[in-house]
Amino acid sequence: AMLTNSQFVVMFEQDDTNIEAMAERLKLNTEQRRLLVSSDTGEAVLRAHNSTLSVKLKYPRENKVYDTITTDFKDKIAVKNSL
Repeated sequence: AMLTNSQFVVMFEQDDTNIEAMAERLKLNTEQRRLLVSSDTGEAVLRAHNSTLSVKLKYPRENKVYDTITTDFKDKIAVKNSL
């Protein structure tokens, strides 16, 4: 219910146990379903109002901002060890 009431949703890789229910409620196409089950780093599905799109967000690793925004556990450890 929370997903269908939200005006803006960002979905990253999900466990496949609930993907069919999510996909049905949000009216996701086959490619968007695939992305939610097996996405690469930076891939997501965005939903705003009644529009849904797949995106790939990439940021250069050599930029210092990357260290702040990454959610990759290995990268977080590397940053912590370099301090």
